[in-house]
Amino acid sequence: QDIKRGDPAILCWGTENSLGGGRVEEKVLFGVQNNSTFLECVPKSPQAQIRWYVQNPGSEHRDEVKLDERVVHTDRGLLIRYLQPSDVGLYVCVAQEHPHFTYTLLHLKLQLITHGQLDKKPKVKEDAVVESRNAAETHQRYKHYLTAMRSPFHSLEEYCDSLWLDKRSSRVRGRGLGISKWKHMQEMKKSRNRRHHRDRGEGGGRKGQTRVVRTAE
Repeated sequence: QDIKRGDPAILCWGTENSLGGGRVEEKVLFGVQNNSTFLECVPKSPQAQIRWYVQNPGSEHRDEVKLDERVVHTDRGLLIRYLQPSDVGLYVCVAQEHPHFTYTLLHLKLQLITHGQLDKKPKVKEDAVVESRNAAETHQRYKHYLTAMRSPFHSLEEYCDSLWLDKRSSRVRGRGLGISKWKHMQEMKKSRNRRHHRDRGEGGGRKGQTRVVRTAE
């Protein structure tokens, strides 16, 4: 290439920032093999023309992207209709204001995802989610079991009732009643039962004494 007529933004590495007057944007884009992929690059100036260059893996040079029916240049970027392994590389979007003033807008690293990789990833992710969910459920059941063994309740049924009350009150008021309040309610209920039985016993005693007196007369 003719150095006198060449583009310093392309020939001279590290000059893009100073020529463009700003920071060069860097992106990483993943494309699926045989699918369409769009590389967006929009210049700030409507008079600027866009040119695309690519540096393939293992190469030390940037070559201008060859346009054809599969690779199409649009007003907003580069459209690759059927992504192939040969398309992988570092893409450089260069804006040209006039023949003697160009600057780099974008560095975009394009990576390829094959169909085999696309089929494997969801399965691994799904298995990991199922395994994690099962482990969490087992751990939660074990915690409930330990709590039931250490609880002051007289039976497992009372402990389950306390959990049910906590969950129900949490849905209604946004917070649980708590075990202490539930125990207080149970104590009040037991106290009423004891008082009721005692009153019945005393009443039965008085009736018995009355019958004895009447018999004596």
